[in-house]
Parts: sequence; C-alpha cells; structure tokens
Amino acid sequence: MITDLSPDTELIISKLITRDDKPGMSDKVASVNRILENFAEKYNLFLINNDNILRKMLSKKKLHLNGTGISQFAQNLKNFININCWGCVGDRIDKVDEVVDENLENVDICEDVNGL
Repeated sequence: MITDLSPDTELIISKLITRDDKPGMSDKVASVNRILENFAEKYNLFLINNDNILRKMLSKKKLHLNGTGISQFAQNLKNFININCWGCVGDRIDKVDEVVDENLENVDICEDVNGL
C-alpha cells in the first residue's frame, strides 16, 4: 500500500462526475460513489465531492463536462485545497488559480471545435 512506502503521503479520491450518455449510467455512478465514500471512510482518505455537477453541466453527448461543468469541477478542487490542504500548499494556491484560469480559457476553444 502507498502508506507503507510513503507514510506521510495523503491520498485524495474524487467522486465520479455524473454522466447520462447511456441508460442507467446515473445509477451506476451513484453506486460507485457510495463505494468510494465507504472506501475513503474505511481508510481515512480525503474525498472530493462532485455532487454539485449537474446533468446540465455535461456536453451534448452527456459524457464529458461542458465549460460550466469544468468551471464547477475546478472550483470543487480549489475549495478542497483551500479547506483541507492549505498547510501543504501555502501560497501556491495563487498558482493553482492561475493554471485553472488559463485552462478555462481553452475550454471555449474546445467546445467550438466539438460543436462543428
């Protein structure tokens, strides 16, 4: 296990993001997320909650995130870091904001290409 090799390492798991590209996928995602919650609790791991990413935040095929969904996912990661990891990242959070903002600018370009 990772903690045996690196006892100071803290593991973070992200819950699956909703998807609706095939019938029954939402139920499967919910089921896996319950497993992840139990796993994180059992092994005392951090868990990032993405329940606030809604179906309307998915692209046309309902599999990948659209721009709004990517923004929300990025915000979830930033919130998690701010709440749980401030001591481990310190003033580097500004760099995280900068990288997230740069990547969000590229999202519009990707969506334009995917819409063709």
